[in-house]
Amino acid sequence: MIKISYIKSDDRRHNIERSLALIKTEITKGLKEAKRVVIKPNCSRLNSALAVTHTDTLDAVLNFITPFVKHQIIVAEGTLNNDTLETMKSYGYLKLQSRYDFAIVDLNQDDKETIELLDADGRPAQFHIAKTLLDSDYIISVSPPKTDNIFVFSGAIKNATIGSLVKPTDLFSGLSASKLGKMFSLPQNFALPINIPSPFWHKNIETLYNKLNIGLAVIDGFESMQGNGPHHGDSVASHFAVAGTNPVAADGVACNCLDINMSDIGYLSLLPLDKDNVFIVGDDWIKNIITIKKPSNFENIRHKN
Repeated sequence: MIKISYIKSDDRRHNIERSLALIKTEITKGLKEAKRVVIKPNCSRLNSALAVTHTDTLDAVLNFITPFVKHQIIVAEGTLNNDTLETMKSYGYLKLQSRYDFAIVDLNQDDKETIELLDADGRPAQFHIAKTLLDSDYIISVSPPKTDNIFVFSGAIKNATIGSLVKPTDLFSGLSASKLGKMFSLPQNFALPINIPSPFWHKNIETLYNKLNIGLAVIDGFESMQGNGPHHGDSVASHFAVAGTNPVAADGVACNCLDINMSDIGYLSLLPLDKDNVFIVGDDWIKNIITIKKPSNFENIRHKN
């Protein structure tokens, strides 16, 4: 049985703490056996708070796992438009070091290993994956849920997989904004983001997912992103949290909470999940479904079976 927790309230920290407590047995079993626990928050951009893991969320996760981790915890991220430590400082992450024993790793400066993925034209090419995440035997991906005008939805899996690459910008080398706009039917006012993927990234995410040991997915939906995310989305007060040791199921539940069908998301459709074996504990998520605005190019980018 795959147990996923769902909590909804007007208190962000309570949502995270309670969602973790409901699956404590499943979490602690993995943590007690882990030798290298890495938390991967979503903190890839400066001045983009809606797309970033909230400090209170990271605090709650650290507070929960610390008693069960034998070795020093690592918090790892590599920002795309600023210095990583400065970005973490701006969001309040560094203040947490006075209360918890964790090391910070800048994935932009990390040791790396070569991995074969597909380039923008679908041809095999060599890229670099950060060793800190690749060598971890227990990754905790902590992210807000976001719409995405390339992938439809971004959650725990996209945060950990794309975030594991040392230079994700290499994947769209040579692609112009106009070409990308035609590929994905993007809005006319679309501005080329630094981490835009190619059409083959669904397969790349599958490859990266199978390389990484994502032991826990925490999705902080206290404030979700809707519309043309992840760079031009709008805020919606959704006030929920989802947690699970099966990242595919956790991302799927988060999608359902926002009235997004996980079958519309290419990379989630590629990853195995026995949906009949998923059991949701906590609050009644069905009564609390929020229908959010999908990307304006949704019909062009959604996965069609």
